[in-house]
Amino acid sequence: MRSRTYIIGRHGDIKLDDDSVGRRHAELIVTESTYHLSDLGSVNGIEQIKDGKRFPFKQGYVLHDDEFSFGERIYSIAELLAMLAPTAAYGGAGNSNSDARFIAGVPKVHRGKRGSNGGGPAYRSDETISGQRIRCPGCGTVILVRAQSCPECGEKID
Repeated sequence: MRSRTYIIGRHGDIKLDDDSVGRRHAELIVTESTYHLSDLGSVNGIEQIKDGKRFPFKQGYVLHDDEFSFGERIYSIAELLAMLAPTAAYGGAGNSNSDARFIAGVPKVHRGKRGSNGGGPAYRSDETISGQRIRCPGCGTVILVRAQSCPECGEKID
């Protein structure tokens, strides 16, 4: 399975114009069915946003609508991929034009109600990423769709 690695930061493939973001703050590995995000030892780190709360994040598999703070701003994975520098997305810096499918294949993200807060983070209205992975309703762990139960909390998956 092919993968593509993108650097997130002030000087990365995904450029974040914020002095509290490192030049090479994080790495996002994209395959046809998964996203893996890793902090590259940045001073200010990455925080994952869940239900309006912030949690320190070092590395792990993530979904396209998961939200993370880099510096002063919050981004979903889909928003980060949409910000790819044109050279990274369309053949520059040693990449082939076929790598653009990783960007073009990012699902449409909608803003709207989630829970009772009247607004909220992005959510996806269609299937999970390539129909391969979902988030456990009990603990939030990313798991394979075909799993019978969550390996972290043991909750049955319907």
